[in-house]
Amino acid sequence: MNLLDSLWSGLHVVESVRYGRLATVTIIFFDHLIMLDQEIDYIWTARWTVISILYILNRYYALVAAMYDILLVSMRSSQERFRRFSLYVFFNSNLSNSMYVVLSRHLVITDIFNHNHPDVADRCTVFLKWEGWTGLVFAMLGQSILQFRIYALYSGNRRVVVPMVTIFAVCSSISGWLMWKNISNSSVVSHNYGTGPFCRAIQGGGSTLYAFWIPVIVFETLLCLLALSAGINSFIQDGYTFRHSGRLLQILLRDSMTYFVVITGTAFACLLGAIINGGVYLESPVGFSVAMICTLGNRLILNIRDATRQRDITLRFEDDSLPTSVRYNSKLVPM
Repeated sequence: MNLLDSLWSGLHVVESVRYGRLATVTIIFFDHLIMLDQEIDYIWTARWTVISILYILNRYYALVAAMYDILLVSMRSSQERFRRFSLYVFFNSNLSNSMYVVLSRHLVITDIFNHNHPDVADRCTVFLKWEGWTGLVFAMLGQSILQFRIYALYSGNRRVVVPMVTIFAVCSSISGWLMWKNISNSSVVSHNYGTGPFCRAIQGGGSTLYAFWIPVIVFETLLCLLALSAGINSFIQDGYTFRHSGRLLQILLRDSMTYFVVITGTAFACLLGAIINGGVYLESPVGFSVAMICTLGNRLILNIRDATRQRDITLRFEDDSLPTSVRYNSKLVPM
């Protein structure tokens, strides 16, 4: 592959990653705006629980990550002639001290690191490590929220909860070990193609970073099967209660299935991105997975709290209309 082909290939990767980041930031900020009223109503002014803390971590760590990403891509080079182009490709000039543009029929860009700043590669490495561990943190946060839903579906049955938490710890440990192993084997190297040093992050020999997503998919599948089993058992044991239990059980099952389909599909996309083309498109779907875990995980919590409040209001109204001897008292789902 000649130099021009390498530049074209690099441009496609940069465009894919940057457009993916743009979509991620847009989803996170839009979700914050449209869900702010429900957040204030169901989180900030409600009784605080462990679920509330998970919600805050899941929601605002994603917001901080999105703002940090915007900060990175918005810093421009001091050279005016490259500012518009760096904005176009969403590339961080804080990590690249000079940019060289090859103009032909189309624009091709390479990110050149200036050797006068030896700490540039270190900053790049730190950012890549932070990005990798952020993916693991969000996967664990989303799975923790789902586990509380399974806890509610099974009424805290220890025979279900204890094995579930144990498998969660094992899968998270495996994913964390794979992330640590591959980050330790990764490095930032420079190649001189004649126009200057070309810097890129590379994986060490025998990279298994793609396997990071396998434990995530396995545990998500387990949670989905547990939710389906709870719904089927409830319908078989008492179909009337299942159909007339209000929206609580239906929302628990519906949201769990939706979350599973979207997050598992995203995890498969990340897995394929790590395998296809030697993992050059690995970063493209990662940000999208963070956005999906953040938005869907938060909606899982808000939807069930909204349904719980609506049921409570309905039962209170019906309770007040009945004689005292037959009034019905309900228990809220622990979410």
